[in-house]
Amino acid sequence: NSKHATAVLERLKTTLDVGCKRKMIQQTPHLVLLDDTFYHDEIKPIMAEWLLLWLEVNHTLATVSRDQVISYLLHGTDVASLKLNLKEAQEGKKAVEGAPSSDSPFKTKEAIETEISRREALARALNDNLDKEHIQMISLG
Repeated sequence: NSKHATAVLERLKTTLDVGCKRKMIQQTPHLVLLDDTFYHDEIKPIMAEWLLLWLEVNHTLATVSRDQVISYLLHGTDVASLKLNLKEAQEGKKAVEGAPSSDSPFKTKEAIETEISRREALARALNDNLDKEHIQMISLG
C-alpha cells in the first residue's frame, strides 16, 4: 500500500542522511557508498523491504512467503562459507565465526548447522516457486 511505501522511502531518506553525516556515504559528485558495513546493516534491510513491495505489486508471491523473500534478500542462500567455518570449528582450527562478519550471530557449531539448514531450505523453496530470472532480479548482493 502507498502508506507503507511512503514510510519505507522516509526510512531510506533518514538512513541516507545519517550515513552522510557519519561520512559513510558521500553526496558529491553523486551518491557514493564509503562503508560496506553501513550498507549491509542499515541500507540493505530497507532496500529489501522496498523490493518486496515492488514484487508484491508486479509479481505474484503466493508460493513464497514475505519472510522467505526478505531472508533471501538479506542473507542469500549461499552456505559455502558457513560450511567452511563449520569444518574448521569441528577440526578446532580456529574460533567459530560462522560468517564473514566478526559480529556474526553464528558463533556455535549448532548455530552454524541451523543456519545452513535454513538457507538450504530457503534455496529449495525459491527454486521450486520462482524462475531463475526472478531470483537473479531480486538479489541485492
